Amino acid sequence: MIHLGGLIFISVNTFQKQTRVHIRLYVKDDRGILHPTKDGVSMKPEVRSAFHSQLSGFRPYEKFESAFIVKKDICLFNLSDKDNECMSIQRLFQRKDSSFQFVPERVRLNGENLGKLRDSFELVF
Repeated sequence: MIHLGGLIFISVNTFQKQTRVHIRLYVKDDRGILHPTKDGVSMKPEVRSAFHSQLSGFRPYEKFESAFIVKKDICLFNLSDKDNECMSIQRLFQRKDSSFQFVPERVRLNGENLGKLRDSFELVF
């Protein structure tokens, strides 16, 4: 796991031959052991790669309240203001009728988290 600050981590796992990259909020139990919460997103490695490319060009102070979609899989929302860099990442689901719907999977990242996320790309794979 790679620590992004606070209780947000990146992890990679494989389940049923599908590799997923998770950006997720964790909680500590009374023994200090970390446990993942539902607050976070998971994505395929190729989506993570495209996401990293978008993140490299992210200019939070130029386009307030902007949003963009990465590979029809995740949506990035710029929640920054003039003093604080902030982004929300939320999963999209494509229905059979080709429409898209947001799913509850999402995570909010601040400037510290985003900086570490940008620097973590080579460490993940």
